[in-house]
Amino acid sequence: MKEFNNLQDLIDICSKAKECNSDVALELTVPGQKETEIIIVKNSNIDYKLDYYCKNYNENLELNRCKDVKILRADIVMWDTMLSEYRIHFKMGKKEILEKLRTEDNELMNRLFRLEGFINSNQITSVSTNQANLLRAQFQIMRSYHEVLYARKDDLEREEEKWIKEDLEQKK
Repeated sequence: MKEFNNLQDLIDICSKAKECNSDVALELTVPGQKETEIIIVKNSNIDYKLDYYCKNYNENLELNRCKDVKILRADIVMWDTMLSEYRIHFKMGKKEILEKLRTEDNELMNRLFRLEGFINSNQITSVSTNQANLLRAQFQIMRSYHEVLYARKDDLEREEEKWIKEDLEQKK
C-alpha cells in the first residue's frame, strides 16, 4: 500500500481507481488498538466515500472529531478478484480435508470389518480372555471414532454442495 502525506494523495489514488474501474483499500488507525484496520471502498462508492473523507478528515488525513483515527495508506485493488481467489484457496483446503476424511474413514471401515469378523469367529478363542476383552473394547472405540469421522465428512460434504450451488449461481 502507498503511504500518504496529505488529502490530495487520497484524492489522486481514488481518481486512478475510478479510471481503471477498480476499488480502493484503505489502512486506518483504530483508537485503543495496536492493529490497524483495512477498509475496502468499492468502485461504485468511491465518490461518496471520498466526499466523506474530504469533509471529515483534515489535510493530515486525521478524522476531525478524533485525531486517533488516521488514514495511513491506500492502494488500488480488485476486491472481487481477491475475494474469489480467497474462496478458491479456502475451498481447496476444505476439499483436501474432505478427501483425507473419506480415505481415513474407508481404511477404518476395512479394519472394523476385519476386527468384527475376527471377534465373531472361532478365532477369538485363540487369544487370552483379557486380549479378547481388549479387542472388543477396541472395536467399540473404533466404531465411535468412525461415527465422528462420518459426521465430520457428512458436514463437509453438505458445505461442498453449498459451494457448488454458489459457484453455479455466480456463473449465471
